[in-house]
Amino acid sequence: MPAIGTLVSFVAGQKIVSADVNSNFSSIRTAFNTSAVLTDTATTITVTHVFTVNEIFQSGILVSGASTFSSGVTFASNTTITALGCTVSCAALTVTGNATVYGNIIGAGSQTLQGTLTVTGNATCAAALNVGGNLIVTGAIVGKATLGVSGNASCSAAFNVTGDVQVSGNATCFAAMYVSGAFTNVAIATFLGSVVNAGALTTNATAGFIYLGTVPGSSTGTPATQTGTVALCYDTTNNRLQVYNGAWKTVALT
Repeated sequence: MPAIGTLVSFVAGQKIVSADVNSNFSSIRTAFNTSAVLTDTATTITVTHVFTVNEIFQSGILVSGASTFSSGVTFASNTTITALGCTVSCAALTVTGNATVYGNIIGAGSQTLQGTLTVTGNATCAAALNVGGNLIVTGAIVGKATLGVSGNASCSAAFNVTGDVQVSGNATCFAAMYVSGAFTNVAIATFLGSVVNAGALTTNATAGFIYLGTVPGSSTGTPATQTGTVALCYDTTNNRLQVYNGAWKTVALT
């Protein structure tokens, strides 16, 4: 609220003129009605406000421009956060519900989300990213540490994680995927194409191999159908590759 202009002053014994009093009240009323922030009236704030104590927002926060939070931000359950065309850059981000970001998310610290995280831009994390629900990114995922997703993970662009990746649901990637650590996928991984190494292995290599599931003999079970694919395993008793295509097909190895 801007400073109120100079008012008419009165001294003891001076005759007060109604016009002067009315002018004072008019100046105060105009300044108040124009710039005051009220608890029950919608107001557009055009200047920077600094809160030195905790603020409680019991409804959604709509951010249409640049906003800086230099400390922690806590939102009550079921609160909606809408940030259109923005970049969320933070040291550490913790969300106990769902989060939708219509821009990029950049995290310098650990990111923990107990609900679903949807990013229409790129998701870049310098530390661990843990999502308790689904992870949906329409851009690229770049992780400098571990990535853990308790639900499904979907990435429409490049997927590059320096550490380990664990996805408990389905993992879908429509571009190049690079994981330098262990990739643990409990459900089904779907990729546009798969390159498992950046280059050729040396003859004495001890890492960089594809590991198949093994069975101690001929397989008898019927694998669950995954459209357009076949199940593959290795028979350690008879040294045979086994492929299921309506029935188990085998090829002996020596």
